Amino acid sequence: MFKLSATTFFILSGVLLCLMGCRDKKLKEPQAALTVTETGSAIQISYDGQTLVNYFKRTQFPPDTLPEYYKRSGFIHPVNTLSGRTITDGFPRGHIHQHGIFNAWTKTTFQGAKLDFWNQQDQLGTVRHKEVIKVDPASASFKVKLEHLAHQTKDTTIVLEELWDVSMEIKDDYYVIDLVSTQSCVSEDSLILDKYHYGGMAFRGADEWNYTNNYDSLCYFSTSDTLNHIDANHSRPTWASMYGRIDNELAGVAIIPHSSNLRYPSHIRVHPSMPYFCFIPTVEKKYVFTSGMTVTSRYRYVVFDGKLDTALIEEEQVNWAL
Repeated sequence: MFKLSATTFFILSGVLLCLMGCRDKKLKEPQAALTVTETGSAIQISYDGQTLVNYFKRTQFPPDTLPEYYKRSGFIHPVNTLSGRTITDGFPRGHIHQHGIFNAWTKTTFQGAKLDFWNQQDQLGTVRHKEVIKVDPASASFKVKLEHLAHQTKDTTIVLEELWDVSMEIKDDYYVIDLVSTQSCVSEDSLILDKYHYGGMAFRGADEWNYTNNYDSLCYFSTSDTLNHIDANHSRPTWASMYGRIDNELAGVAIIPHSSNLRYPSHIRVHPSMPYFCFIPTVEKKYVFTSGMTVTSRYRYVVFDGKLDTALIEEEQVNWAL
């Protein structure tokens, strides 16, 4: 009968304990705890009965005192942390045209005329939800189609179609949202994304952060280059984070663009006093969407409670790049 020496036994025991410890360290709540529900107005992803992410497919309207042209569908709000803190804003005071997690180009040219999908108050264009392609509870994901509309004299033209593939995963004490945007130019005419300092995939932070001089008191900002909200503007970080106090507790998000994105790492626009930022690839030069062209952009949102953990974000960045 084969016998292990005492030395060999202790070595193998140590290896086994190490493997078990490593495995336990990686354990997380089962993905099955996430549920995806589609209603007449929205798609919601929830965890243990709490809604974490809400995507609006039905048109949402601003408060009664504001013009109807601010109405919008095809955006995500609210985004809640695992502790239940809301870190987005849907129709924020002062910038009613911003909506949670949303995507819209600003200064563009179409058929020789100015077109703006971002600033709805100009009534030149907007973005809306078109249809649900797929809702998959098994993978905690959904796929939807959006339309980018040009408001022209006596007519409305669909210029871009956009697919959003959205999926989620619960980690130890935080979760990630992976959003893949695929835009296609469906018009016979090209859409020119003019050189401009903001637009694109954007994040609008919580109402509680929406106060003058809120940075360094309620709201905080940092990037992969450790730049604050002033110095980070038009830098080219590989990730950026906005976080702050909600009900006197810290919570926030870090957004990691994928290395395959257009003109990666693209510039970032960070507002000096309002809680929003966006990734914009046309700060230095224009980009032309020709008819039939498709552009895919990928973003990972790390939603957390507490302080920003840069080591954790960098680990997620590595995982996202795989």
